[in-house]
Amino acid sequence: MTSSAALKSSPFSHVLVNDKNKMLYCIVAKVACSNWRRVLLALSGKVNATNPTDINIHAVHHQYKSLLPLLRSFTRPESEHRLSNYYKFMFVRNPLERLLSAWRNKFQTNMSTSVSFRRYFVQVIVRQYRNDSQQLDKKSLDSVQIRFDEFLRFVVDQAEKGAVLNDHWERFHKLCHPCTVRYDFVGRYEHLEEDAMRVLKSVHADRMVRFPERSAVYKHSRTTEVMREFYKDIPASLLKRVYRCYQEDFQLFNYSVPDFLKLENNK
Repeated sequence: MTSSAALKSSPFSHVLVNDKNKMLYCIVAKVACSNWRRVLLALSGKVNATNPTDINIHAVHHQYKSLLPLLRSFTRPESEHRLSNYYKFMFVRNPLERLLSAWRNKFQTNMSTSVSFRRYFVQVIVRQYRNDSQQLDKKSLDSVQIRFDEFLRFVVDQAEKGAVLNDHWERFHKLCHPCTVRYDFVGRYEHLEEDAMRVLKSVHADRMVRFPERSAVYKHSRTTEVMREFYKDIPASLLKRVYRCYQEDFQLFNYSVPDFLKLENNK
């Protein structure tokens, strides 16, 4: 059971509560969190859809906050009851793969759902790392390209300062407090469908909903090739800093550093 002291020390601002199915899910951005919100919304009965894929994008990204309360919104006794009696789960992903996914999604595309997000961080990164910051006046923010190495440097600089990182690249242990919350199950993105089914079976919901299938273009082997392509030109000194930043996540969740990074040869 989670102690009152531990509960008080953590905000649990990322743990969603589904009282109907007695589930607690820690949201981790870039690890299928949109589809997990779809599933929890469908199970809750609070949306006009029983098929998760039928739930509109607005509900998935915004409306869910009013339909699925966060654990922090409950009193201490109410939270402790849920922590002791509900099925608690989270999903993780190779930290380096997740970083690359965050950069590609947020800085290499102009999705309508993240325009303001991109503009804000583009402005911050350009002002911090480029001498020619006047380009902000000459160009639209939407046309400025943030390089992967710039993004990585920004992330580790913030982490080394002790800053709270954005949810899309914050460390798993900072988001979900696995040493405080004793999760019943920690799924892995590498075998998402199988692990999602295990979660649904554990709460007897596998006949009620089906976890949305990933695109057929996703292949773990291809993911490794893409990682190799984008990380191969990152300086070894920066790679070591990135690894140190995420080292606790690598160790806690048993992820190994990809061989192609060869960090051990650059100590």
